[in-house]
Amino acid sequence: MCHLARCYSGRQKGTHRPDFFSDRPPDASIDQSQPKKTTEITTLDTIPNPPIPNPPADFNAPKQPASKPQALPADARAAQGMWLMIGSLAIFFFSSILLYVIYIAMRVGSDRAITQRMVLPWSFIPSTLLLIGVSVCLEWAYRAAKKDRLATVKQMTIGACAMGVAFLFIQSDGMKRLLDGLADAPTRNESAYGYTFILVFLHAAHVVGGAIGLWWTARNALANRYDHERNIGLKVCTLYWHFLDVVWVLLLVSFWIALVLVNAKAPIQ
Repeated sequence: MCHLARCYSGRQKGTHRPDFFSDRPPDASIDQSQPKKTTEITTLDTIPNPPIPNPPADFNAPKQPASKPQALPADARAAQGMWLMIGSLAIFFFSSILLYVIYIAMRVGSDRAITQRMVLPWSFIPSTLLLIGVSVCLEWAYRAAKKDRLATVKQMTIGACAMGVAFLFIQSDGMKRLLDGLADAPTRNESAYGYTFILVFLHAAHVVGGAIGLWWTARNALANRYDHERNIGLKVCTLYWHFLDVVWVLLLVSFWIALVLVNAKAPIQ
C-alpha cells in the first residue's frame, strides 16, 4: 500500500516514476523489429568436444582378402624363384640317389651281379669339411650384411671362395679315383660304373654353377654392394650352397650304402 501511495503522489506532482500497472502502448521511438542483443554465456554444453582418436588396430583380427593380387618386390620374387629352383633340384637329386641305391641292390642279388669291389677315396673327408666351411662362411657373411658389417662380409666371402677352390680340386681328385676304381672291371656290366658316373656328372655340374655364383657374390661384396637392405644376391648364394651341402651328404651316404652292398657279395681281390 505504501508503494502504491508513493506512485500516486508522484504522478500528482508530475515527477516520472515507473508505472508497473500502466496500460499505455510502448514508446514508438524504440524500434521493436530489431532483435535484442543478448550476451552469450559459454557453458560446458557449448564447448566442442575434442576428436576421438581411432581405436588401435587389432592385429589378431582376420585380414580381408585383397581385391587384386599385389606384385611382390624384386628381392622377394628372386628369393621365391630360388626356393622353387632348389625344390625342383631337390626332387631330382633325391629321386636319382634313391634309384641309384635301388639299382645297386637289385644288381647285387641278380644274375648280373657286380663283381668289381668299390673303394671310397679318403679325399672325400676333407672335401666334405671344406664344403661345410663354405656354407658357414656364407651364412656368417649374410648375417653380417644385415648388420652393415661390411668388413666381415668381405672377409667371409673371400674365405668362402678360398675353401670353394680347394673343394673343387680335392673333390675332382676324389671323384676321379672313384670312377677309375670302378672302371678297372673286365667289363662295365660287372661294376656300378654307369650309374655312378651319371651321379658324379650331375653333382659336378651343380658344383661348377655354385662356384660361378660364389665368385660373383665375392665380387659384389668387395664392391660394398651388400648391406642390411641390399643382400638378396648373398642370400641366394648362401641358400644354394646349403643345398649343395645336403645333396653331397646324401650322395656320400648312397656311395657308402653301395659300397657295403657290393663288397658284401664281390670277391676279395
